[in-house]
Amino acid sequence: MGEYQTKTADEIVGAKIRERRKALKMTQRQLAEVVGVTFQQLQKYETGVNRISMSAFVKICQGLKISPEKILNNFKLREDPADHETELEEKLLSIFRRIENTSIKIRILNLVEALIMNSLLGQSDVKQNDRES
Repeated sequence: MGEYQTKTADEIVGAKIRERRKALKMTQRQLAEVVGVTFQQLQKYETGVNRISMSAFVKICQGLKISPEKILNNFKLREDPADHETELEEKLLSIFRRIENTSIKIRILNLVEALIMNSLLGQSDVKQNDRES
């Protein structure tokens, strides 16, 4: 099963490379020269027959003037709960940065600190009540 998933990933990455190359009206031979491989090797990359090494992948992206992230943006290796927290943090920071009034920012910081302290105190009360029971 792992082999099938890897092959599928290779095919998807290869197809995205081919799509970008064609959008730039670039031939396989032209891109292969930039990368330093034969056009046959590039063809194997694009069809997913051969796996692309990281150094070749970076060179391909440079030749296609695209960031590796844009090619890989559909891949998520596993669900990471920290991703959700990071999104929330980024959203909070984005909203906070839009506030121009410094006094409001200070009030928000004080509120967040108070909520954290309250939460910590509440947790210690629960622990203490558990010990008393």
